Amino acid sequence: MQLSLEPLCRECAELGLVVSATDVDHIVPKRDGGQDELENLQSLCQAHHSAKTAGERGAGRGAGGRRPSVIAVCGPPGAGKSSYVRERHKWGDLVLDLDTLIEALGWLPSYEKPWGLMPFAWDARDAVLKRLERPSRILRAWVIATAPRSEQRGRLRSRFRASVVVLETPHAECLRRIGEDERRADKLDQWTPIVRRWWNAYEPSEADKVIK
Repeated sequence: MQLSLEPLCRECAELGLVVSATDVDHIVPKRDGGQDELENLQSLCQAHHSAKTAGERGAGRGAGGRRPSVIAVCGPPGAGKSSYVRERHKWGDLVLDLDTLIEALGWLPSYEKPWGLMPFAWDARDAVLKRLERPSRILRAWVIATAPRSEQRGRLRSRFRASVVVLETPHAECLRRIGEDERRADKLDQWTPIVRRWWNAYEPSEADKVIK
């Protein structure tokens, strides 16, 4: 019944791929209390189901597991990167976002960035990136970055075998969203040149999945 309701692999669909599902997976494993209810079922291709099962079996054996699937979501400020990830994020996914790290390290409102905290935030980000190079129990990681240059995104792709999504939200729309965001609206004059610099530096790549 699940495969008839959801005939395509859910994980592949998140990556923009159309792949027929072959297996029915329990999102929360039955050994962890998961039920045979539709809300706890998802359709997966054989590759994704095998990878998820291997990760679950490795959960009780130290670090174990495998390297997670990495999805880099890139674009200018105001493009909707956090919203894109939030809409697709699943329980247990890792999300790496420099803005969120700064908030956590400084107990600050969103988008407040004292320069004294930046080296600590950069080091924390780099430590997480380094850890993503090794096997873990994490099945999927989201990396939020601006990365306007194709070379920057290429490094993410080669280092982590990452899928790269670029949100090509128009310059004017980015500024409109920032202006309507109560966390940033009072600093719109500071964000305006940052958005402009991103678009001036942007280099498209055929290797990216582009969302306009």
